[in-house]
Amino acid sequence: FLSIQFQPEYVYAENKSFDGFVKRYINPLGLQYPFSPYHNIDYPEKFGYESYSQFSLGQSSIRLTFGAISFGFSNENLWWGPGIHNSLLMTNSSSGFKHFTFNTAKPVKTSIGSFEWQVIAGKLDDSGYSVGMPDDWRYINAMVFSYQPQWVQGLFLGFVRSFVIYNNHLGGGLKNYLPVLNPFAKSSQVVDAIDGENRMQMSSVFMRWVWVKSHLEIYAEYGRKSNVWETLDYSLNPNHSNAYIFGFRKLFQLRKNNESWLSLNMEIAQLEANPIPLNMDGDSWYEHASVVHGYTHQGQLLGAGIGPGSNLQTLNIAWVRSLKSIGVQFDRLAHNKDFYFEYVKDIREDWVDISATAFATWDYKKLLVDLKLKFVKSFNYQWVYEAKLGDPSYFWEGDGWDVFNFQAQLGLTYRF
Repeated sequence: FLSIQFQPEYVYAENKSFDGFVKRYINPLGLQYPFSPYHNIDYPEKFGYESYSQFSLGQSSIRLTFGAISFGFSNENLWWGPGIHNSLLMTNSSSGFKHFTFNTAKPVKTSIGSFEWQVIAGKLDDSGYSVGMPDDWRYINAMVFSYQPQWVQGLFLGFVRSFVIYNNHLGGGLKNYLPVLNPFAKSSQVVDAIDGENRMQMSSVFMRWVWVKSHLEIYAEYGRKSNVWETLDYSLNPNHSNAYIFGFRKLFQLRKNNESWLSLNMEIAQLEANPIPLNMDGDSWYEHASVVHGYTHQGQLLGAGIGPGSNLQTLNIAWVRSLKSIGVQFDRLAHNKDFYFEYVKDIREDWVDISATAFATWDYKKLLVDLKLKFVKSFNYQWVYEAKLGDPSYFWEGDGWDVFNFQAQLGLTYRF
């Protein structure tokens, strides 16, 4: 009936200096970049110039549960949608934020299938390191709804909807405090707080299909940053301000009557804007012209951690047996393609990271050890490339600012 979870977090960051984006960089076409890549969002490249520490409630919560229904207050991270490496609207990329929650604690079974949902209302804070933004916190109201049809085994269908509004623009009444219950079309919503003026709204639909006997699943999520005005708007511009995630995972049994498996997972996350919002001087995914802090909490993204306008392709291969696993993951990350196409333009200056990660998880009695070693080669870091001018035959023989990075992560867990 009553559950209390106290799991605070303490973070210390040395926050040493590094080579970041500098406005003085001029590309080979002689164009000086007028903005930083993330000028319309509270997404600072660096959190100050000194070391910092932070204490928070972390993954703490208090709940009242009645059968399948649960109410409570929480600071936990949320992950909505079927994505494994990324999700469009809610991930653990940022720290957790304070929110009230109304959700199912287990599937609600009916004659037509099972239902699950979560509705939250919470508070988002700024980073304190972005200049020229309003001194006001943001209210977030969001929900996820999932349906498993009775007639199709292993199929899950659902949608996610989220609104972010500055406290000064919140207003009163149920329509403002619970905008996720309003109609999807903008023309049917309250006139004084439509998306184009005071609030940021994002939504997505998703599916996950699991073939249990084949040890296979496919999943996808498709989202829009700005809802349609009416049916004609969607008919003419169905891919306006869209993003998507697609992936699959397959398990191969290595030996019969053996619990050792080979896991194969591939996933694509595409946040790059298409020509429609670019031609309309629109914002990138997670950015907003009026809610200028964007879809962030304390300077970190609530959604996919790869950042606005970025694309990621992932291949993960692992040997798995119970809690033990050993594997490797390959990633290709294209940074902020929206900024690249709008300001950089030169096809030789695309900033792309190619990375390989070796990872292992091993349990011994009650101790669990996690190890990750990641190697990253950045080509044209910060979109910096010096071309050899003059002879066209030297077009691809310039010098890009290529950077190598190594990351190590060790985790120890004791299970009481």
